[in-house]
Amino acid sequence: MGNSVILNKSKTSGFSYFVSSIYDNNKSFLIILKDFKDIEDLVNDISTLNFLPINFIFYFLPHNEEKLDLYIKTKAVLELYNNHIKGKIFIFSHQSLREKVASLESFNKSKMVIKKNEKIERDKFLETLNLYNYERVDRVEERGQYSVRGSIIDFYPYAETHPVRVEFWGDIVESVRVFSEYDQLTIKKIRELSTYLIHYKYYEDIDLESLINNRFDVALLETGEPEEFNKKVGTSDNFYVTSFIPPWQNSDLIIDLPQSYFGNIALFKSNLKHLLNDYSVNIFLSTEGLIERFSEIMNELGLFFIEGEKLKTGNSHVVNIVKGRLSSGFLVRSRKLIVITEKEILGKRRPSSFVRHERKKALHDIKISNLKEGDFVVHKNYGIGIYRGLTTIEENGEEKEYILIEYKDNDKLYLSPQKFYLLKKYVGSSPTLHKLKGGEWKKVKERVKKEAQEIAKKLYELYMERKSKKGYAFLPDSQWQRELELSFPYNETEDQLKALKEVKEDMEKEVPMERIICGDVGYGKTEIAIRAAFKAVESGKQVAFLVPTTILASQHYETFKERLSPFPVKLDVLSRFRTQKEQKKIIDELAKGEIDILIGTHRILQKDVKFKDLGLLIIDEEQRFGVLHKERLKELKKDVDVLILTATPIPRTLYMALTGIRDLSLITTPPENRLSIKTFVYKKSNKIIKEAITNEISRGGQVFYVHNRIKDLEALRANLEALIPNIRVKIAHGQMDNDYLEEILIDFWEKKFDVLVTTTIIEIGIDFPNANTIIIDDSYRYGLSQLYQLRGRVGRSHKRAYAYLLYPSYEKLTGNSKKRLEAIFEFQELGSGFNLALRDLEIRGAGSILGKSQHGYNDVGIELYSEFIRDEVENIKDNRYSGLKEKEFDIGIDYYIPSSYMPSKDERVYYYNRFLDIKRESDIIKLKNELIDRFGRYNKDIKNMFYLAELRLGALRAGFDKVLKRGNKLIFVKNDKEYKIDINGIDNKEFLKLIKRIIEKELINE
Repeated sequence: MGNSVILNKSKTSGFSYFVSSIYDNNKSFLIILKDFKDIEDLVNDISTLNFLPINFIFYFLPHNEEKLDLYIKTKAVLELYNNHIKGKIFIFSHQSLREKVASLESFNKSKMVIKKNEKIERDKFLETLNLYNYERVDRVEERGQYSVRGSIIDFYPYAETHPVRVEFWGDIVESVRVFSEYDQLTIKKIRELSTYLIHYKYYEDIDLESLINNRFDVALLETGEPEEFNKKVGTSDNFYVTSFIPPWQNSDLIIDLPQSYFGNIALFKSNLKHLLNDYSVNIFLSTEGLIERFSEIMNELGLFFIEGEKLKTGNSHVVNIVKGRLSSGFLVRSRKLIVITEKEILGKRRPSSFVRHERKKALHDIKISNLKEGDFVVHKNYGIGIYRGLTTIEENGEEKEYILIEYKDNDKLYLSPQKFYLLKKYVGSSPTLHKLKGGEWKKVKERVKKEAQEIAKKLYELYMERKSKKGYAFLPDSQWQRELELSFPYNETEDQLKALKEVKEDMEKEVPMERIICGDVGYGKTEIAIRAAFKAVESGKQVAFLVPTTILASQHYETFKERLSPFPVKLDVLSRFRTQKEQKKIIDELAKGEIDILIGTHRILQKDVKFKDLGLLIIDEEQRFGVLHKERLKELKKDVDVLILTATPIPRTLYMALTGIRDLSLITTPPENRLSIKTFVYKKSNKIIKEAITNEISRGGQVFYVHNRIKDLEALRANLEALIPNIRVKIAHGQMDNDYLEEILIDFWEKKFDVLVTTTIIEIGIDFPNANTIIIDDSYRYGLSQLYQLRGRVGRSHKRAYAYLLYPSYEKLTGNSKKRLEAIFEFQELGSGFNLALRDLEIRGAGSILGKSQHGYNDVGIELYSEFIRDEVENIKDNRYSGLKEKEFDIGIDYYIPSSYMPSKDERVYYYNRFLDIKRESDIIKLKNELIDRFGRYNKDIKNMFYLAELRLGALRAGFDKVLKRGNKLIFVKNDKEYKIDINGIDNKEFLKLIKRIIEKELINE
């Protein structure tokens, strides 16, 4: 039997240092751990410490069929089939060893070799992709997909890091390129690709365990008997890890744990100088922002520091700050080495940078490129019609492409691509189709513009009133503020930092803030609230944080308390969970100014609650507060800064943001490794319920079953227990005794039962990372915002989550309930809250924004209505009442993208918009390169589009308001002056040259 090595169960990154210390490129290594999270940590730590070649590490995560994991497992299995495994490290779990995988023969059958300048039958290539069930799509983004665009075939094999683009000339391979699945652009050109089309499970032929027999020189086994395992690996020279208890020891190498500071920055500072006397100090930090903040601390202490690229040994009295994320730190006394991470300093660990990213899709807007056939649209000159997609018409022997809009009485409008800017998606609750001819639309538009003028005047008065209010200018950030932000245990997203910057800028102005932070559940809104509250307290002001439920109040109180514990801040919570005596004490202390931050439910809004000096009011999900609450809120809001947090703003709030009455910050970037929630809408059946629950329990998870009638919950529990043997079910609802309810929720958190049958009390705030399936009974009864909030209760970890929306029968669904279920099904991607709010606006309408109902937004759609109001407000600000001139460039020359060049209609609509969005020369260059890369060399039609785009860009740069061709006249408008040029008899070529000369002359004159 070989050496026995004892390691620490709380596997710190010292384990990866231990692995590197025994690494030998002439030996093969096998590591078997119990938990897949430990596998992620080990791979990440080895990569971050940068001691070993990461491309020689292969690993296997159990029971996860995400396509990225299929790739990781496929690479590991293929490497096991490779006879040359010396110097390579394989990391598995006990569970994964029992999985079945494809045989080497199956892989070899699917092998494909593609070489530049060699012949491959293009049609046979496509047949092969179909044979292995590759899905044909317009845009390749996931493994197992392919697309065809003329001479170009994109495909994404399971064994490759990125998809591959093959460009043909007939049946000759002209080029082979690796491209990005995100922006679709080339990463590098290669001469040859040798790959396999199947993934590791395509044929389940053999046990993975059989592939490790007698193959490895060194084995590290977390649990089990070394003698038993020795039979499998078949060597006598192995290291064994039979338990994980510190310290770790191998000859002179003793690896131990460093001191933890639990967020006490002062203690860390005082210890750092002493550590430098005895150790080479390495601090690993995960972000540039943290490095910047810790560099400030080094400067404060007068210490020398460097920003290194990897861990350094040897005592030099210099702190080595490294950008990288480790699971935690470690200490090696014999080598005078200490590694400290955010976990030890801040008391919490940031998520690992383990590579599991889902494509981050851009925020949906209301542009034409997001339309689906059948959607209502608004044309500025013709009114509301139905979008029927792209269509081709032959004119003078030439095919031209148009967008088709269908109007009342089957009237049709064919809109050329260069006039897409006149079209907007209709967002409103009751669209009325207009006729193309007659004055119907003109009358509607005039009436709505008049209404918009009246609202704009009132808005301007509100705007001026707000600007004239003397609020409180909070102090700039202090050292304590920086230390609080330093202690945040996660990486701020770019959106989060931008929103925080906007909030701070608002708070530091004398004008009272009124800002909405819109972001999905778990996207970091609470952290913005904590930092804003701390800023207010440091400036001597009190903070009220209003939340809709008692459970959420308690949870926010615990979060605030934990984050603010190192600082002299007094906070408390006021809700029905507090006794009458406790409530009276809190109210007395609040009135005296002894409480800095009060978190609570609508109890805060009662008349006996008075603040001594309120400076900031934070409202979480304002739609949950009723009319009476709103009146009291108006009193509280006077002259104080207001911050509203929401995942799905109510239509009225969203509308006020769109029209500029309120400031809006969007957080649309998901946390790292967060996956979207797969959503299903089904007619209720025991079969569906049983499948959903058993699938979740089989992967070690838990389930929410939401039903909002308390009297039915016991019967539901009994039904589930009869349906699924040995299932553990408990009930929770708001009418329970508070202590008992809390006990049940804690038991669920501690995984003591499988299914929580509950009401909507879980809707906001409760976070159970192990619950990753939610079943919502009678889902048609809920509002869109509520459905979205409920769905957000799952998917809070790195696991894929599932939401099942059940309805009793299709006949029971009303028009609006159908629309809500369709919307929640449609918007499954991460960061969809804002888009769902827009859809809610479409379904319900905006309601009254200034105390009087408006009808215009339904007549023209909310986007055009908002534009009218914004334009009128700007006119008033500039003391001008004529409408703003629209930049127009319409010279009567149509262009289109040939379908032979770009087969997908959606792609063509997208690129038509890209041409209209060109703002600078660099946009043109970028777009040219992108088209050539994705679709190949373009013809004269695309060249003409670029030439027209260059002319339009030149006209804008020269300051023209309009360049128009009307009959035989070319019209230029600049600074309210109109110039007409007769172009009778001039052909197209000379016509374009004339425009170019005029534009260039204006540019020269400038």
